[in-house]
Amino acid sequence: SANTPFLDRLADEGAVYENVWSPGAATYLSVPSLFTGLDPYESNSFNLSEWNSGMSLVPRFEAAGYYTAGFSANSLVGPLDNFDAGFRFFRVRFWPPADVMFNELKTHFLYSWKNRFPFFLYVHLIDPHDPYFAPDAIADLSRRGRPPGFAADPRDTRHKYVLEGLNPADYLPPGNAGYMRTLYDEEVRYADGWLERTFNMMKDAGALDGTLVVVTADHGEMFLEHGDLMHGTQLYEETVRVPLILWGSLPPGLKPGTRVAEPHSLMELLPSILDWQGIEAPGAAAKRATLFPGQPPPPPPFVATTGLPFDAYGEDHELICIRDGDFKLILDVTAGERRLFNLSDDPGERRDLSEEMPPAADRLAELALAQRDASRRANAVRDDAKPSPTLIRRLKALGYVK
Repeated sequence: SANTPFLDRLADEGAVYENVWSPGAATYLSVPSLFTGLDPYESNSFNLSEWNSGMSLVPRFEAAGYYTAGFSANSLVGPLDNFDAGFRFFRVRFWPPADVMFNELKTHFLYSWKNRFPFFLYVHLIDPHDPYFAPDAIADLSRRGRPPGFAADPRDTRHKYVLEGLNPADYLPPGNAGYMRTLYDEEVRYADGWLERTFNMMKDAGALDGTLVVVTADHGEMFLEHGDLMHGTQLYEETVRVPLILWGSLPPGLKPGTRVAEPHSLMELLPSILDWQGIEAPGAAAKRATLFPGQPPPPPPFVATTGLPFDAYGEDHELICIRDGDFKLILDVTAGERRLFNLSDDPGERRDLSEEMPPAADRLAELALAQRDASRRANAVRDDAKPSPTLIRRLKALGYVK
């Protein structure tokens, strides 16, 4: 698209997985699952400071002789919560824009890293993310101004309406969600440009020769498609479906131009790379080595979050969802309600089929609850497990909750 010329080029030259789910609808749920290959219950990411960092797969790369380095622009992903486990170097900053992260990486690359091979590099950008103001676009925004009555920051809107039990779609001026999306798109374009600079710097230095480059995201974003903004509180496609592009030294069976339509989960990524490199993943994570051709078929993608009930606002419910083929079930465990969608016929998830197809809904609900319960048992999760008070305070400081 016009917003992502660099990522579009990577996609054309690499392999693209078209139906990939993040394991959680927010960073604190999804990144621990990405690092461990375990779902949010088994990775214990509902209590971020106590997530099972000892199950991180990064130390497997370090033990195999990889130079491991991490750079994070999200303060939820850093040494404070043991995300530096297995990294020889890890630098975290509090929400800097992508150009600052580029300079951090460039400095380390030129003066400390010195092209050590093989390497495992993790770069976590905060762009695009609310509040939606890309540095490159600030001057243009100030010239155009904001439409009268429009809110630019979705956090203010969520706190004013959603968390007070009101549907923002009933109160925001027509077109306000589109305006926020435009700001978000400008952040996407800004991040795309700095990703290209980072890529070119490393490519010119020879660091990408024989290297697999992976581009993905930890969650999506909502713009009132189903009555909410931002992310973390619902499990519709706009929140859980994420990009996955592989470029460079591709695993066997993948080649430039490959498009994979089969549903997959980000939980499969690191276990599959380890398996491809002949490195054994521990325990349940080994069963997630299912992303690449020649590996076993993947289990149904599974996602969990603490979010909103289907037809109300302002109250936290336990939500899980699962996909099998074209069918997706979202289950509100707290309320005992469910919604079933056929994503092939209804990609926008507008038609709930749970009453028309109760056997299909029953089967997927059974699968989802079995996955949840098995993971809770494996991690000894309490029935009343919720985000810890420490995590709640930090999420408030970051503007996620009021």
